[in-house]
Amino acid sequence: MTITELGALGEFVGAIAVVATLIYLAVQVRHSKEATEASNRLAVAAVYRETSNGLMQFNGRLIKSEDIARLWLDGGSGEEELSDTDELRYRRLALDWITFREAGYFGAEAARDEQAMERNFRILARTIANSPGLREVWESLNWTNAFATAVSHQLEELRGDTSMTTQDAKAME
Repeated sequence: MTITELGALGEFVGAIAVVATLIYLAVQVRHSKEATEASNRLAVAAVYRETSNGLMQFNGRLIKSEDIARLWLDGGSGEEELSDTDELRYRRLALDWITFREAGYFGAEAARDEQAMERNFRILARTIANSPGLREVWESLNWTNAFATAVSHQLEELRGDTSMTTQDAKAME
């Protein structure tokens, strides 16, 4: 075998090695992508689970305690004068409610679930629109994230809609 033939054989073997390396890297990239997507799905599921658990705990407090349910209704209506202690307790309940909706929104965003994202900010906006007490808490927050922006835009749209009732907001939930 001459040097020229040996060089040609080396180029041929090198070309095959490059193709084999590219195939190997493509398979590795695909496996890495699948593993990352699976990990992301697990993380999103954990967010949904935690959000659901939080909402169930929140609702459980309202169901189990007549005092907390009354506080939620009186604080939300804005019609009752609350004691300083009850005002603080109501603000904490309101912040929990807002935070649960925010967590649901960002969990849905991570899952790329546009409908769930929209559902979370629409429910909160409609509840705020029908609850002077909750509206007051919301306005005191001055949040500037994507969720707050979406809720604020929805609230602007609802300002002219006087047909929305509390029952409509509850039905949305």
